[in-house]
Amino acid sequence: MDVVALEALPLPFQLTVEQASGRVAFDSACRGCHGVAGRGNGPAIEEDADRPPDLTAAAYADMNVAQLRERFLASPSASHDRLRTSLTDNEVREVLSYVTALSWPPDAPGSALSGREVYREYCVSCHGAAGDGNGPAAWLLVTRPVDFSSDTLVVRRDFEGLIRRTRDGPEGAHASSMPAWGLFFDDRMLWDVATYLVTFQTPASSRSRN
Repeated sequence: MDVVALEALPLPFQLTVEQASGRVAFDSACRGCHGVAGRGNGPAIEEDADRPPDLTAAAYADMNVAQLRERFLASPSASHDRLRTSLTDNEVREVLSYVTALSWPPDAPGSALSGREVYREYCVSCHGAAGDGNGPAAWLLVTRPVDFSSDTLVVRRDFEGLIRRTRDGPEGAHASSMPAWGLFFDDRMLWDVATYLVTFQTPASSRSRN
């Protein structure tokens, strides 16, 4: 079965023009260390090395672009030294504008971008790239996978309910062959994927914190 490309999954928010440009620069210059969702878990980080900060954590999520720029310019990181000489001031601003979008939505302690990765790896084969329950493996199942574009928990933005169902597996009338992902997911992954699921029903524009 073909693996669904991450790019095939919809972004969990709409980017401003500045953020869209910043995303390109972030993926090129920052993703290796900070990871695709800014969690500090990029592929270039060695297992025993100090991890970069989680840019979705509260300490960063509450910062605007000017505050992030001040933190970036003061960073003693060697990789940041290289970036400070290779990026223009405008490019730095674009990247940091994108960083302000990484922690969307602000009403949930999860990262929709990080949840998009979890969804792609574990959920998309059954639930589909559009979250409509029409994934490439859905036809193999007796009970159709949940359609997140109309699911009651998603409509209500019931994060706790989504986490409980994902963690424990569906029960009762909604019983299916979906495993209890709590055996494999830690709390952060559960929050991240629940946060991403609500974007199938209520995508929102990101607002850069200037």
